[in-house]
Amino acid sequence: MKKYLVNILFLLTLCISSTTFAFPNEPNGFRDLYWGETLQEVKNSGYDVSYVSYDSQYNSVKYAIYLNDPYISEYKFDSVCLDFWNNQLMSIDIYFNVLNPQEVSYTDLISSLETRFGNSFYVKKETIMWVGNTSSIGIYKNPNSNIITLVIFNRDLINKARQDATSKGW
Repeated sequence: MKKYLVNILFLLTLCISSTTFAFPNEPNGFRDLYWGETLQEVKNSGYDVSYVSYDSQYNSVKYAIYLNDPYISEYKFDSVCLDFWNNQLMSIDIYFNVLNPQEVSYTDLISSLETRFGNSFYVKKETIMWVGNTSSIGIYKNPNSNIITLVIFNRDLINKARQDATSKGW
């Protein structure tokens, strides 16, 4: 019995230590969209999707999707795109238009994300990242446009897509 209890405590220690590297509330997708889902599964869930573009950097395909609730933390977003590699959902891009400062501000959006996910891991110019074990979140402000992009992505699938495209010479 003692040996059994020691093994359980050891396994719990491993689980707890591995989760300390992730940011709190690490997402596994966004609003009933989950990493690794196929395009057909997304369609079967009732979402209307439309083709946007092909990305040779990741050998992936981007689709636009309509969501009934266009708000994140009280901030209205304009559009959402899903990126699929090897027919697996690997990232979700959420676009905010900052022409109307009453709708969204870059600093308020960052503050909202820090409240939910804790301190950011990476800050460089107009890019801020939260990095977890499975998912990462990045927020990008393009200084030449009125668009803020919030990207939620699966790190494993992004890395596989990058390796796949590199191995094929893309």
